[in-house]
Amino acid sequence: MSGSYFLGIFLAILAGSMNAVGAILQKSAINRITSRAQKGSFTASFVRDPIWISGLVVSIGVGTIFNFAAQNRIGPALVPALTASGMIILAFGSARILNEKLKPSEWLGIFFLVHESGIAP
Repeated sequence: MSGSYFLGIFLAILAGSMNAVGAILQKSAINRITSRAQKGSFTASFVRDPIWISGLVVSIGVGTIFNFAAQNRIGPALVPALTASGMIILAFGSARILNEKLKPSEWLGIFFLVHESGIAP
């Protein structure tokens, strides 16, 4: 396999990671806003939040660029599966940064994702 193929795999995993990081940033901004219980429009309060906007840019902007670059190198068949690895980052990031608890079904889902991807023996 060529170096371009491995670069495509790396870019697809990076695209999933960027989507997860962006979602975590957006979740943290929304959690802060709901804890403050601001008056007025809920949507207007988080759309103006710089952390929420940066999460949107990272998730949609940067993640999409890496996704397209990966598809250009390895094609559209493998990219969705490799991008799904970002769900592991989202689950652990939400649990760690946002103090959310993972349910047993979510732990089972992470196990199957890791096991079927060949990461675990």
